[in-house]
Amino acid sequence: MIFKKVESVIIHSIGYDSLSENLGVVMNKSSDQVYVYHKFPIDEYIRFINSESKGRFLIYEIKGKYKFIKTSKSVEEFNFE
Repeated sequence: MIFKKVESVIIHSIGYDSLSENLGVVMNKSSDQVYVYHKFPIDEYIRFINSESKGRFLIYEIKGKYKFIKTSKSVEEFNFE
């Protein structure tokens, strides 16, 4: 999964794997943890990455709608653009 750093108060970076349809979100306050949302459609990823407020989009369009796991995998183990 390749992550892109984003301009956001609460989100550090966002990644997406189109083969598995997994969305990865790294928060600013917990950069050692990745929230991985499963079965996340690519069109929703495009909306998310292009949204004016990434934090607002996460709260109102993603949380509670998609199952996720929180992994303690180090951010350094992921690829960043």
